[in-house]
Amino acid sequence: MQDYTYSVFSIVAIALHLIINFNLLSGRRAFTSHGKCYRGFLIGVLAYYITDAAWGILAGLGCTYLLYFDTILFFLALVAFVFMWCQFVIDYLGLGKWTTRILSWSGYALLAFNLAGLVVNPFNNCFFHLDAQGNYQTGCLRDPAFYLLVGFNILIAVFVFAKALGSRDSVRRRSMMVFTCCITMAVSMVLQIVLPLTPFTSLGCLICNCFLHVFVIQDEQSAK
Repeated sequence: MQDYTYSVFSIVAIALHLIINFNLLSGRRAFTSHGKCYRGFLIGVLAYYITDAAWGILAGLGCTYLLYFDTILFFLALVAFVFMWCQFVIDYLGLGKWTTRILSWSGYALLAFNLAGLVVNPFNNCFFHLDAQGNYQTGCLRDPAFYLLVGFNILIAVFVFAKALGSRDSVRRRSMMVFTCCITMAVSMVLQIVLPLTPFTSLGCLICNCFLHVFVIQDEQSAK
């Protein structure tokens, strides 16, 4: 799938993402703090979709240098939207002080790890490289970076599940929905590790956004 076909799903995901979340992304109306955090997460996901869609197009065109640059942006967008997802969950569910600290510092550590790896990647190909034919080849840190993101989502899921057990009614429903999204994204990233040239992460994000949209919009309407 290292050609135009790779981009098909991501392009569809972009279209659905824009249709479903148009009002949130456009900023045409005022939102609560939850809505603003969610909008930041949606922008991060959109950036990820764009880099993912551009990857297949550039690979099909054989634009090696642009493909290399886009792959750098792909990894940055991936870790950035996971970090913004964490910030949204913290705000949306009102997680405790120590939980917030643990998740926030873990998120910053992930950002630092990926940024450092991508900075040195041109010198040692630790994340990825493109061979003489322009084909994508994974590096020694690529899979560990994904596994750290998987572990981070599972860590969020653990804290959210604990929140659900100690809550009732709407808070429990929201917590279980977020827990399901964390597991979905974790599973999609594991599949992405196994099949690096298949856009499983984009699929996982799209599924989660469809569920999240309903809950966030309902909360926004209730707040008003």
